[in-house]
Amino acid sequence: MRQNRTAWAISRLRTMPEPQFYRSVILLSMGHRQVSSTARMLLKEPDRGALQLVTFHTLRTYLTPVHGLLRRGLKYAADLAATPAIYQEAQKWLAKQ
Repeated sequence: MRQNRTAWAISRLRTMPEPQFYRSVILLSMGHRQVSSTARMLLKEPDRGALQLVTFHTLRTYLTPVHGLLRRGLKYAADLAATPAIYQEAQKWLAKQ
């Protein structure tokens, strides 16, 4: 069930432009209180793709399972190859910038 909810949340968040999507993944991977602050940051972005009309609560609903995935995946990962694929994507995107 958790995996389905996380996949659904990631699919919703992917409707945002790449910069917002990957920045939100990086921010979520950094710490415990990042869900609310990332949601606030995304609400301030003028272009959120298909998520234009979402509320703060809805963004938190999308970001929470992704945060959990990243927290669990990065907690035990000794190297980048063992981290969640979404985090690896974000790191590659960040390196290109």
